[in-house]
Formats: sequence, structure tokens, C-alpha cells
Amino acid sequence: AGSTDFNYNTADLLRSSKCYFFRSCFCPIMSSKIESGSIKGTRISANRWTVEVNIFVPATGTPVVFKKEFVLQ
Repeated sequence: AGSTDFNYNTADLLRSSKCYFFRSCFCPIMSSKIESGSIKGTRISANRWTVEVNIFVPATGTPVVFKKEFVLQ
């Protein structure tokens, strides 16, 4: 409550958090613990956040990169 930003960007910080990538499909790989990359967020209004993700998914061997605005409801 009251935060204006967050930044998870080291392997140690991601490893100590419970950060998982979940694929929503009928794939054999359902989830993968994220241990490298960065997840950053900036509050842009009372209920809007801009979130930037640049992570590596070990189970698939692929990166996931995006920047998106989220609205809290």
C-alpha cells in the first residue's frame, strides 16, 4: 500500500521470491520458477501500473519480454 514502484532484477531476489511463469494451455510444461531476469513496475495513477518484464523461462529455454499497462479493479 502506498508504493509507487517495484524492481525485482537480480537472480538472488527472484530466487527468494515466489515468481513462477505459468502457461495457460494444454502444454506439458505448466509452470517454471523464474530465477533470472527483471520485473519492474511503476504506478502511473491510483489504479494503473506500467509493468516491464524481461525474464528467462528455464523449462522452455526462452525469454519472455513485454511492457504493458495494467488496471487494478
